[in-house]
Amino acid sequence: DTDPLNWGTECMLPNGGYNQNGKWWTEEDENHSMGWDRSGVGSCGPFTFHPGDVQEVDMAYVFANSYFSADSSKNLLIERLYELRQRVLDGEIVIPNDELDINEQSTSVHKFKIYPNPASEVIYIETEELRGGKAEYRIINTMGIVVASGSIMTETKNEINISGMKPGFYIITVITENGIISNKFIKH
Repeated sequence: DTDPLNWGTECMLPNGGYNQNGKWWTEEDENHSMGWDRSGVGSCGPFTFHPGDVQEVDMAYVFANSYFSADSSKNLLIERLYELRQRVLDGEIVIPNDELDINEQSTSVHKFKIYPNPASEVIYIETEELRGGKAEYRIINTMGIVVASGSIMTETKNEINISGMKPGFYIITVITENGIISNKFIKH
């Protein structure tokens, strides 16, 4: 289940509240070892986000730990899930602490030039509008992997060798003490 609380269906529970195999999943039912590490992975969707759209996303990590028995932990978790579901249905707004906030950076008018674009051996970047002397750069492929990085000087023209990179679309990000700016280029 990618949407166990059925947020996408206004919290309406299918199958009378049971998951697809007719029972709630627990580690005990699956005979998993009862060590102390409880790492978690979550996913949801599919969702389609279009450029410029604003999408609200509600996320909750609900846990329960009872020291009486494994069954009481499961019951406590179910109780907490139902409580959270009811709060959503009642229209309560739960605002977590500020640690989960994302600070929006102001849009910078600073830019840098990349040429030639497309390129095959080297690219030149000019950062005349940036101040501060030294900066770092990162080149990121379409999978989000940093494929090259290094240092450059601002207020001058810099040459970056891209001959060892595979052909494709790349984002280059320049990081200065004043912020981060990005641009794109194509490698032939």
